[in-house]
Amino acid sequence: QRRVSSETQGLMMRRTLLLIFLFMPVAHAGDGYFAYARVIDAEPITKTQRIPLRKEVCSAASKVAPPGDARREQPQATIGDLIRADDRLRRPQCRTVTSYESQQKTVGWRVTYSYAGEVYVRRMQNKPGERIRVRVDIDAG
Repeated sequence: QRRVSSETQGLMMRRTLLLIFLFMPVAHAGDGYFAYARVIDAEPITKTQRIPLRKEVCSAASKVAPPGDARREQPQATIGDLIRADDRLRRPQCRTVTSYESQQKTVGWRVTYSYAGEVYVRRMQNKPGERIRVRVDIDAG
């Protein structure tokens, strides 16, 4: 008579419990129940998105009065007009420029799984693990 070590017995017990857990229905619901199926493959479903990138671009301050400047065309301009015109020349002119970057975003998963000897495909929002919960309906007819 061969004696089995307690370590081997523990391993066999864990394997047996795992098999029971994998194939055992978890909860009953109406005319069906929930069980677990083995995931064969999970492919990401992606969508390309254009992401706007905004950047402020400033030109250097001008040191020369441009054509149409108040100092050239309006000799009768007030001191205040000349100060404001001069102030605009010293400040850099800034504007916002938008460019776009393309990014791939995962919007779902195409999951292939096996249950009761059959292979099924289902779209899911989140990436599955090694198994997924499936609802098994009982058809009496």
